[in-house]
Amino acid sequence: MSPRETILGLADALELVPLKGVADAYVRKLSVAQAETLRKDGENSSVRLFVRAVCDEKGEPLFTDKDVEKLKRINAVKFGSMVQQCMTFNGMTQESAEDLEKNSEPAPSGD
Repeated sequence: MSPRETILGLADALELVPLKGVADAYVRKLSVAQAETLRKDGENSSVRLFVRAVCDEKGEPLFTDKDVEKLKRINAVKFGSMVQQCMTFNGMTQESAEDLEKNSEPAPSGD
């Protein structure tokens, strides 16, 4: 398989981890499109991350944007813990950013 095919094949990959403390709920890796939408959507970003990342075992979303107002009423500590799981799995923490920077190799300059 060529590097191009390998990379394009990632579009179909489904990566899930169980959402701790909630039976039959999972956190999925967001697509580039979903992550970009979150970056543009500053308002309620943690709730919108949760809506896009939490799914069933098939990767189907458990929530929609219609659930945002109700989700915002959940206990902040409990919800924060679940959102942190979504952020960590999707590499959206400061520690993840620092690890990525440390582990990145410079691209060949072609000089």
